[in-house]
Amino acid sequence: MTIQFSKAQRTGQKVLLGIAGPSHSGKTYSALAVATGIKNVEGGSIFVIDTESGRAGHYADQFDYQIYQMTAPFSPERYLAAIEAAHKAGASIIVIDSMSHEHEGDGGLLDMHEAELQRMAGNDWGKRERVKFTAWIKPKDQHKKLVNRILQLPVHIIFCFRAKDKLVMKKNAQGKNEPVSAGWTPIVASGLDYEMTALLVLPQEAQGRPDFKATATKLPNYFHQFAHDGMQLSQQFGESIAQWANGSGALPKEGQPAPQSDQPAPQSPPQSSAEHNVGATPSSGVLSKYHAELAGCIDRDMLATAHAGFKHRFEGVDTPTRNTAQELFQMHQKRIAGTISADDCNEAAAMLTGAG
Repeated sequence: MTIQFSKAQRTGQKVLLGIAGPSHSGKTYSALAVATGIKNVEGGSIFVIDTESGRAGHYADQFDYQIYQMTAPFSPERYLAAIEAAHKAGASIIVIDSMSHEHEGDGGLLDMHEAELQRMAGNDWGKRERVKFTAWIKPKDQHKKLVNRILQLPVHIIFCFRAKDKLVMKKNAQGKNEPVSAGWTPIVASGLDYEMTALLVLPQEAQGRPDFKATATKLPNYFHQFAHDGMQLSQQFGESIAQWANGSGALPKEGQPAPQSDQPAPQSPPQSSAEHNVGATPSSGVLSKYHAELAGCIDRDMLATAHAGFKHRFEGVDTPTRNTAQELFQMHQKRIAGTISADDCNEAAAMLTGAG
């Protein structure tokens, strides 16, 4: 077999965009607006998989799209079937509103795990504890097949995620632990958010305006030229994404200004606190980001996978930082094993990373 390499070109890229937010933040409208912008550039058709009781249909007079109202059970297998049907029907952009049901919806991953526990152990609580990791095999296998197929599909996909206000324990001025908000966090099966090309967070009543300072935000540097503080997710934003994806929206070379348009020159959005700290204070930023990744793991296999890149992840950082990372990993092993609680794990991690 002959293996040949060719010069890399940015053309024909397919974007996986996540839009997360609580109710009334503008997720559905924003997703349809961005999808329409992509369609304006690339043509094709928009297909919507709606798990929110037909909410996406509210905008039928404003956008052109096909819709499928998906009902429970919201298993990965059924999501995959709906995505495959949209692709077969000619979708060039798929909007999934919402993907959170795959995790916590009726018949989703959490329900599948509980069903497996019931099948394997019934109400024998001692046995349920012993087989709780084994009970994840079937749900995780379905989820893995779904994610692998999503990564292979030659279509743009926009995922809407519900979000919750995540609470973490921090010490107050009196030295006592108290719950404080860590910001809006997408409700998503662990690992799927890491596959997003970009993940934007809409606060409550945001009307489609992302908070680029949100910890959960993922915004690649090459999106900064058309994403700026205070902007609203729109067709123009979708057009910019499509132009970047197909190579027609060339990025400025180093030392050259970004292309100008008839819109005010966008300012690069501020990085999330974790990303900002990575370059400035490795002992806190890198470790906080690493802890956040481990915290999303729900079993030993997922934890091992997240930890697999340990040596590469911490190349070039000082030895104390590497040692602290190893402590974080060992702490999450205890969390997974059930010997410490998630709250205790987060509290200890905050002290280790300097976030407490």
